[in-house]
Amino acid sequence: MTFRRQPASLIRIATGTSVCLALLAALTMGWQPGVMAAWQEDATEGDATQKEAMQEIDEADLQREELFIIDREPFDRLYFDAANDNWELDVDPIELEGVDATDPIDPTNKTGRLVFTMRDYPGRKFATPWSVLVKIERYADLVLGESEKAMSEGDYGTAFRTLTFLDNQPGFGRRAKISQMMDRCLYEDGEANLQTSHFGEALAAFEELYQRSPRFPVRG
Repeated sequence: MTFRRQPASLIRIATGTSVCLALLAALTMGWQPGVMAAWQEDATEGDATQKEAMQEIDEADLQREELFIIDREPFDRLYFDAANDNWELDVDPIELEGVDATDPIDPTNKTGRLVFTMRDYPGRKFATPWSVLVKIERYADLVLGESEKAMSEGDYGTAFRTLTFLDNQPGFGRRAKISQMMDRCLYEDGEANLQTSHFGEALAAFEELYQRSPRFPVRG
């Protein structure tokens, strides 16, 4: 998820709970813990205002969900804890010292706060305590998840496209898994086309599979 309207000083990301997201106008001005606490205490908008803000966010998310993940600009996804309604927030790729763009990030073993940016708010920086995050998914992992979902739904064209995208990412690991998924995708696509008498499409899938993996085990 991502914000679609600019918060005045702070937007709460959950109603009736402690605030876990604060806008930092500029880190160069100097961040003080007292500022974060003051923003938390001042964020006491009424329920109607909170629901309105969340509704606008949800409507914007519906528009984004119409696009495949690989057709969007790269982003990472933050998952907040149950105390914050299990909120999900899409942010610009997280930059941490010594951490590559495809490296996993475990928020449960970190302290302090995570500073990040969002595409809708250029030039602004946001922060959230690491302690309220339960998981972070990197962009490549989100693409892989989309591919797995597409395969489970029989959408082999989308699955193969996303897997090909990952296969062309120089820094992404799990090459063996991606290769195996691509082979299985071609095989299941060929099988599905055979069952629906689309013999040309089936032959094309099986030929590509043979070129990739001549020893791929098939049911005989």
